[in-house]
Amino acid sequence: MGRPSKLTPQQWEQIDERLLRGDTPANIAKDFRGATRQMIEQRGKKKIDGIKDVAKQIVSTERNLHRLPPHQQLQAQTLAQRWMRISDNLTEGADRLAGNFFRLSVMASTQLDKVDEIDPEESDRYLKSARRMTQMAAESAEPALRMMAVMKASVTDGNGSDVVTIAGGMPD
Repeated sequence: MGRPSKLTPQQWEQIDERLLRGDTPANIAKDFRGATRQMIEQRGKKKIDGIKDVAKQIVSTERNLHRLPPHQQLQAQTLAQRWMRISDNLTEGADRLAGNFFRLSVMASTQLDKVDEIDPEESDRYLKSARRMTQMAAESAEPALRMMAVMKASVTDGNGSDVVTIAGGMPD
């Protein structure tokens, strides 16, 4: 948490646009009161480099797509859309399973709140119920955790580059 920026979010958007067009941080700093070349370099470089990397990937993908015959272009686009739907469905499934885990955990906690702390054996029914709910919560979390592992493994390759992979890899 650093100092608040002297520039507004709109000014930072203008700076980002100028950096993307190739303007230098020194030139940009002259036009924005309260901005320094160092500030613009530090804050803008990482964001702009990320945008440029994605843009390069898009250009490369578009070029590779256009090298294919038209019917294969359509096949590739259809397959990519299918993989995106699968990824979205996995995300939605993990989200729902995580919700089940949370609800069961709350139910277990509610049962534990009913336990007589002075004489817990008198609250055997609540303890058993809490134990069952806790076990069910843990069991419901397992598939969500597996899905998260699949999705996490699918986000980056071994070099840290972003890729899209579905459940153990896309078919060749």
